[in-house]
Amino acid sequence: MHGLMREGRESQPCRGYLDTARRKGRPTDKPRLPRWVTCSLLYHDYQPNGTTTLFAALNVQTGTVIGECLPKHRHDEFLRFMRKLDRQTDQDLAVHLIVDNYATHKHPNVKDWLAKHPRFHLHFTPTSAS
Repeated sequence: MHGLMREGRESQPCRGYLDTARRKGRPTDKPRLPRWVTCSLLYHDYQPNGTTTLFAALNVQTGTVIGECLPKHRHDEFLRFMRKLDRQTDQDLAVHLIVDNYATHKHPNVKDWLAKHPRFHLHFTPTSAS
């Protein structure tokens, strides 16, 4: 990608890079750091915040979203979200969920819950898609 700088030197070209294996979008004027250098070494006030798991369902007819952020992605949390969907959706509707092939979605407890709730249908993405 090429463009022109907006401030100061309008005639100077400015470059941006796509995130590829060879170029990681870093400016060419800064030296590369060794792989062992982490954010905690670069910034004295760096505080890692951890990760979270977002469970979300979109009603495509109304545009409403039912969502929940949980600290882990185990079958217990997935079932908790499924129960929430069961309570907050109309009992006459079939619920189709698109999920990845993570083992959580195929756990025996999840399979048992789905057998007891036939209106819920899981559709798995291809393994190579995630």
